[in-house]
Order: sequence, then structure tokens, then C-alpha cells
Amino acid sequence: MMQEMREFTEIENALLERTIAQILTLYRTSWENVVDINPRLEKTETNPQFAQVISPNEMVALITFNVRIADVEGMMNICIPYMVVEPVMSKLTSKFWYSLVEKEPIANAKEMLENKLKSTYVPVRGVLGATSITVGELLELSTGDVLPLDRDVCDEIDVFVGELLKFKARPGVIRKRAALKVSQVYKKEDD
Repeated sequence: MMQEMREFTEIENALLERTIAQILTLYRTSWENVVDINPRLEKTETNPQFAQVISPNEMVALITFNVRIADVEGMMNICIPYMVVEPVMSKLTSKFWYSLVEKEPIANAKEMLENKLKSTYVPVRGVLGATSITVGELLELSTGDVLPLDRDVCDEIDVFVGELLKFKARPGVIRKRAALKVSQVYKKEDD
């Protein structure tokens, strides 16, 4: 069932303007390497018959998005007339973009990326074992209580990097600190 056309409420207009302002900022950013643009919202129109900006037979670039906000989903179209894109067409070719690429900065960028990755922290956790207890038992726990785990004291423990199981290890102590000694490395075929 089609709903009839109506004017936007003040709240809908405010939300629409705020959303479009964010979209236009992203739009400006995505075009900055091609041409300096300053898009702005001039008017909103609820009736598509009155929203005609160019003649119906004019060539356009039509970009369609599927937009979802909470449980509401719909389509959003961005229509760019060819006469707007035509002056910068030469800058939109892959040949133009590859001509801007210099070999040396790429090697430097690769080295910088490697250095960043080497100094990036990742969560690593060793899992000694698991057990299940009731909430009542949890509330009764106190210092010195012992929880039986699903592993034997001699078993290797699982070591996760992020959420991925990457190693098997044996628990120990180094300089009065808890430690893990890696005994096995898990490698997937695609690693």
C-alpha cells in the first residue's frame, strides 16, 4: 500500500539536513584528489515531479545505495549530471591515477606500514581451562576456594591471539611472573 506524499515535519527536516551534511562532507573528501568541490544542500523536495534539476534526456551518473537506519531500510540515489563530471573526466581514468604513483613512496609506505604493524599491540590470552558453576556457587566463592577445571595440570593450555587459537603452551614462572612457554604453533592452510 503506497502512502500519500506529505511535507516533512520539522524533526524529519532537521534529521534529514544533519544526515545530508554528513554525506556531503564524505562526498567532498572522496572527491578531493580529483577536484576541489564544496557541495551544499539548497532545498529539499518531497514530490519528485518538482525536483527536476536537468532535462529528462540528459545523460547522468546514477549512484544507488541501500540505506538502513535501525529497522527501516530504503534506497538512496545520487544523480550527477554528465555536464558536471565532463570537465574532470580526464582525471577519472586509471591511467591518470597510475601516472601519479611513484615507485619510491610505495616502498617507503610499505616499510612504514611494516613498522606500524610490528609495534601494534594485540591481545594474547592463555586459557588454563573452563568450568561451570551455578550463580549461587559463584556468590559463595571466597579467597582460597578451588575450582576444578576441565584440564589436567600436565595438559598444554590454549593461547589465543585476539579470538583465534594460535598456540599450545605450558604454564610456568619467569622472574616471579606467570609465563607461557610455546610448545606448538597452529597454522591454517591459508596462513
